[in-house]
Amino acid sequence: MPADESGVRLQALLLADYANIREGMLNVVSSGVARVTAHAYPAHLPLYVAIQLFIPASALNRLHSGCMSVKYNDGESIGRAEFAVSASGVDDLHPGEAVYFPAVIPLHPLPFHHTGEIDVNIDINGSHNGSVTFWLVDGASE
Repeated sequence: MPADESGVRLQALLLADYANIREGMLNVVSSGVARVTAHAYPAHLPLYVAIQLFIPASALNRLHSGCMSVKYNDGESIGRAEFAVSASGVDDLHPGEAVYFPAVIPLHPLPFHHTGEIDVNIDINGSHNGSVTFWLVDGASE
């Protein structure tokens, strides 16, 4: 995944049934979601986006911005979340060593109004860093 000029980059991007941060580490349960069934609309999906950022020593102690956008494949916006990251307090890094910064963003607050292919995009410091796609399918007939 590409890095911006600061060297900060998306190291991991997962769509999961559940994720949290425990003791500074990313804890992910059932990742790799590719298809979700909804029985009524608008649907609020019990999904989490788990990310891990690679922040090189040269980019520590600075504020970095991020944005997650969720859209249908045709471009229709579902929602977005902006975030800021600043890693500091790490003084004993070896040359070339970096800090891994985990973050979890729940998708369940977003209303999904219909079925379709859905893209979750992550931008870091204004540069696109990664995407994950899943399908929302209709389960009303089940």
